[in-house]
Amino acid sequence: MSDSLREANDEISTLQQELAEARSVAEQDTACEAEIIAKAHLQQAYAENARLRLELRDRRTEDDELRGILSANGRPFGRVIPFPLGPSLVPAVEWLIAQVDAMRPVIDAFGDWLVAKHGWDLADSDSGNWKAAEQDRDRRWDALLDAHHDGLNKLAALARTEASRG
Repeated sequence: MSDSLREANDEISTLQQELAEARSVAEQDTACEAEIIAKAHLQQAYAENARLRLELRDRRTEDDELRGILSANGRPFGRVIPFPLGPSLVPAVEWLIAQVDAMRPVIDAFGDWLVAKHGWDLADSDSGNWKAAEQDRDRRWDALLDAHHDGLNKLAALARTEASRG
């Protein structure tokens, strides 16, 4: 019986060693999986950081372009907005929106005038009616300019004739 007990104890011992080795391997595998997951998260964080940096660069470029548009560069009457730009462009945009809102009645009245005078609507720009009205206006303007030039030419000829007589 002692032999079979010894064999059973040896077998238990062997199984315990195998279990310990299996646990060690499992812990290593878990550690490897955790390391792989951590590396993947780190790569995602780096990619997100790079994307955000590019977006920030693009927004700063847009901000610089807007500041250039709103500055007094070469404008005969100075800056577009009546106050200096600060770190944020929000006040300038709000002021511009208020100006557009204040002009809305004038724009609407002009649109009403166009409909009444020429029979075409700014909102109906795809219909081609406004093109015909614009071409008609251009023809009338050209005729008026031609008549004006003809009159000036006649006056110049008359002045030359009078100068040669005198």
